[in-house]
Amino acid sequence: MRDTIGIMMMADGIDIASFTSDDFYNTLDKLKAQVVSKQIRNVKGNSYIDDFNDAGDAVAGIIWAGDLIGKNIEVGNDNLGVVLLDSGSTFACDNFVIPMGSPHAANAEAIMNYYFDPAVAAKLALAGVNYVPAVTGTKEIVIKSNPSLGNNELMFPSAETYATKLHSFRPLTPKEDNEFSTAWNDVISGVA
Repeated sequence: MRDTIGIMMMADGIDIASFTSDDFYNTLDKLKAQVVSKQIRNVKGNSYIDDFNDAGDAVAGIIWAGDLIGKNIEVGNDNLGVVLLDSGSTFACDNFVIPMGSPHAANAEAIMNYYFDPAVAAKLALAGVNYVPAVTGTKEIVIKSNPSLGNNELMFPSAETYATKLHSFRPLTPKEDNEFSTAWNDVISGVA
């Protein structure tokens, strides 16, 4: 939802860091029209990347950078390309979270510190975790072992790309998340 709606809102000049409920629903109506007309064939979960194959089951889509890198490695070429939109592409990250009052917070902190070691982050990158590492110094280590991967703008975006092309969808309140997710699911499942 955040990627598709985010990209569509940015194409209309809407700042996805501060959009309104009306912005969301107006964009969702545009998406619904595209789904109904079959301009958008399908919205899938993680299996979407399998459609980018030699048979050409898919030729365009909203693709996560790590999935694209992995698919190109899997097929042994860089035939699958990417376009970071001038209007903006979405960027998100996963987070470590320790619940307040956790009785084993020190254990969680230890594992976080482990994964935030540049050498460990580089091992993960080289082993196939092809998403943007959050650890400074990872790129330099990866370049030494795999210059092609280390210089891949999808995995290690430049400061300019961060500043001009990548944008984060604003946090949703629990009420918004439930309401927007339900409306989104209704549209992509053909209920709405």
